[in-house]
Amino acid sequence: MIKKKRVLSAILAISMLLSTGKTIFALENNVQDNTASKNHNDLRLWYDSPAEDSYNGWEKWSLPIGNGYMGASIFGGVEYERVQLNEKTLWSGGPSERRSDYSGGNIASNGTVKVNGIDVPIMKAIQDAYARGDTDTANSLCNKLTGVSDDAGTKGYGYYLS
Repeated sequence: MIKKKRVLSAILAISMLLSTGKTIFALENNVQDNTASKNHNDLRLWYDSPAEDSYNGWEKWSLPIGNGYMGASIFGGVEYERVQLNEKTLWSGGPSERRSDYSGGNIASNGTVKVNGIDVPIMKAIQDAYARGDTDTANSLCNKLTGVSDDAGTKGYGYYLS
């Protein structure tokens, strides 16, 4: 009787060892598969350097996040991180019945500019300059139309983005 118990317990012990061995090997393979899939994820974004810290760097290099109501542009970096916020209630423009004199920030008296001695509508001159790739002239003409921007200076939220 004791001999039967020992044989039975030995058989059970061996069968348990064999069944757990398969589980251990399966777990090791699963861990390797997960690591491989993390390193080869098609949706993963990887950058070697942060976005350019230039005036229009946000247009080309920053990563936009948000939902339309509130958002940010992430520029990346380890030592220095730059986040540019955008929140719709901070916008203060737009025509309305209460603001009949609203000009969109444009200077009304600067509607034309002289090009080769001829008065040309300033918007046409700006468009032509951009079409030629002459961004310096186009930017200069834009400043004549709206005045030089200082990121809203101390009058608005834009000052804190700089």
